[in-house]
Amino acid sequence: MVSSFGSERSFQLRSAPNVLKTVNGESMAVTGSVDLIVEMCGERFDTSFVVCAIEADGILGQDFLKQHVDCINYKRSCLMICNNAVALWTGGAANRVCRVECMHTISVPAHTRMSIFVKIPMKDHLAELGYVEPSFDLMAKCEVAVIDGIVDTTSYTLNMHFLNYGNSDVKIHKHTNLGFCESYFEHDCPSERIAFVQKLSDIVSLPDHLTDLYERSSTHLSDSEKQCLYKLLC
Repeated sequence: MVSSFGSERSFQLRSAPNVLKTVNGESMAVTGSVDLIVEMCGERFDTSFVVCAIEADGILGQDFLKQHVDCINYKRSCLMICNNAVALWTGGAANRVCRVECMHTISVPAHTRMSIFVKIPMKDHLAELGYVEPSFDLMAKCEVAVIDGIVDTTSYTLNMHFLNYGNSDVKIHKHTNLGFCESYFEHDCPSERIAFVQKLSDIVSLPDHLTDLYERSSTHLSDSEKQCLYKLLC
């Protein structure tokens, strides 16, 4: 059986006579309005959105705050909703969190790891290095996960490992949210640390019967020793 997640959706826009203005007083074109479900802190909120060209994914306005938010805690920089704290973005690369999307629709066989292209919208707001962690919602629903790790956010193309650890083939659609990326900063890094980099095109995949042997044998090895072991098994 093939399970599917994140299928592409279309929404019916309604006409919206609203006239929006930017902070400097300039008029902003409005495409229309649409009703969407917002999931936040384990709750679901039916909210109307005005569709227009803005940089952010979306802005929750005063009407949403009055209806659903119990209080705004400026000291902790968070919203309090149903006894849950929702962190606010206060600006700066260190505080920004961006979603990680699947760039193309892919099919991932059961018990398979593969390399896929991902996209990080608004990654310009992150530092040069970003740390990616998987979406736990996606893991719970489909038994798949993007492998967490550090990426170069300045790279034109981003490539990450994606794992299907379930018993069924899974189809992941374009724009599916795979996880989240936040800025990564290294402090007090030892100057003698050496990293070995190898082009993806030069890497030969291990046969299935040797993959488990490599993973068990390389647990306590250094990076260079792991590379030697990998070449030996190939």
